Amino acid sequence: MSLTVEWIPASKEVEMVVPAPKPAKLYIPQWYKDAAPPATEKNYKFQRPGVVGNLGLKACVPLLDSITHGYIQESWTDIYFKVSVDGEYILDYSYPTGPRIIGHRDNNAGTHFKIPDGYYKNEFVWREPWIPKLPKGYSVLYINPLNNFDLPFLNVSGLVDADVFYHEFNGQNPFLLKKGFSGILPAGTPMYQMIFIKRSDWESKVHEYDEKTIAQLSNKIRRHMSNGYRKFFWQKKRFN
Repeated sequence: MSLTVEWIPASKEVEMVVPAPKPAKLYIPQWYKDAAPPATEKNYKFQRPGVVGNLGLKACVPLLDSITHGYIQESWTDIYFKVSVDGEYILDYSYPTGPRIIGHRDNNAGTHFKIPDGYYKNEFVWREPWIPKLPKGYSVLYINPLNNFDLPFLNVSGLVDADVFYHEFNGQNPFLLKKGFSGILPAGTPMYQMIFIKRSDWESKVHEYDEKTIAQLSNKIRRHMSNGYRKFFWQKKRFN
């Protein structure tokens, strides 16, 4: 059964000119596209028993699943960052057209949390143009586009109960800018990724090591040169 996310525009201008979020599968980063294809039964170099062969990162289904999961909001206008450094701060940015795409907070982000190495202390915010309204019991996790290492910014993650909290004004999703970056962040850049999570109550249970079960599962995967996980365990995810 498919579920539906409803995208609510923050303004009439947003509705007219800003693309709504799209499936994350449309924003696979270039480094992943450029990576070598995975090894197959035809070109796999045999390893002696007990040694795990290197099939390449494109053989890792969970990696691709993370990149293509959920939806992404892209930027709808170029953003120009001008390096005007006063201590640890970038002070100037501009963009050629509306609606408003970013802003900043007057305070130092370092007063709220520890700034990771390599980022300026300015706290910028993405203006959220399209607000997700989710089915009952679901929340949305806002994160940096997963495994997109080439982006010159880092989003601060947040979780919103978007089945009951959706609104008409622009949300503000914080992000930090990498030191040394200046110039234009082009329109069409993935700004943030949204992953939908069903809320449930959880309890934790610790098991003793089950040698038989582990051996059976491991053998099911390892008896094939490649794609054991995809063949026997992977479940298809669809985002349209």
